[in-house]
Amino acid sequence: MDFRQLEYFRAVVEAGSVSQAAKNLNMTQPPMSHAITKLERELGVRLLERTAKGVHPTQAGLHLLSRGERLLADRNRVVETLRSMAEGAAGDLRIGVEPMVINEIIADVLAEFREPAARAPRWRVDVTPHLVG
Repeated sequence: MDFRQLEYFRAVVEAGSVSQAAKNLNMTQPPMSHAITKLERELGVRLLERTAKGVHPTQAGLHLLSRGERLLADRNRVVETLRSMAEGAAGDLRIGVEPMVINEIIADVLAEFREPAARAPRWRVDVTPHLVG
C-alpha cells in the first residue's frame, strides 16, 4: 500500500464513484479503478461496495479511510518539517551551560529566540545544565 493508493481511495469515497473521483483528480477512470483493485487485492479485503448508484465503503473501507487520513496527515507534516529543516526554519538546538548561566543569561537569549514564534516556529530547544568540575 502506498500513499497514492490511499489518496485515490479517499477520493473515490468522497466522490461516491470511481469515474467521478478520476475526473476530480484530472485522470481517467481505468488507472483509478486499477489502483483501487490492486489495493483491495494487496490488503485481501473489499474496501468498496459497488452498486448501480456508485460506491460506498465497507466496514474495512471505513477503517482504512480513518487510518489512512491520519497516515496522509502524518506524511504531510513530515514533508513540511523536512522542507523547513532544509530552509533552516526548523531543527533542534541543544545548549549545555553552567547552571548559573541558565538563570542569568540563557533565559533572556532563549526568550528572544522563541519570540515571536514566527521567527523560529519549528525549533525545539533543549538546555542541559553542565556541571563544571
